[in-house]
Amino acid sequence: MFNLNLGYQGAGVLIYHVQAKDKVYVLLGKRLNNPDKNLWSIPGGGWEKKDVDESGNADLAETARREMNEETGFYLPKQNKDFLRRLWNMNVIAFKFQVFALRMKRKKFPYKHYEFSMMKWFDVNEIPAECQCNKFLHAQVNNLKKFLMSKGYLSQV
Repeated sequence: MFNLNLGYQGAGVLIYHVQAKDKVYVLLGKRLNNPDKNLWSIPGGGWEKKDVDESGNADLAETARREMNEETGFYLPKQNKDFLRRLWNMNVIAFKFQVFALRMKRKKFPYKHYEFSMMKWFDVNEIPAECQCNKFLHAQVNNLKKFLMSKGYLSQV
């Protein structure tokens, strides 16, 4: 159970598509506002009181699902949030953030993206330079690549 009164808690979703072996893409957006204005990032944001599980505990998978729905218009029903695979976690004093991965069957673009000036599919091995990305994006993508390699979708990380 999370202490809901301590610091920031949030979550995001790294959306990916496997076209074929060694042809994997991730959907990134360029942020419109701070934090991370003009940097490539994933849909995500802060935990809200409505993001709880059946027991009333904070549920960061629900935060990730809700944020993805809000920021991209891609709809993942609550009952399907088990399609989210926890991929990356940062837990330091007064800050907790989890990233979940979601596989899309097709490379489609969101019909809306209110918090991004643009969205683009990138080859998983051709992510923009670190200076153009949220400071944790490369670590998140590397974790996705390790997962995909373990599933046989990538030959190397």
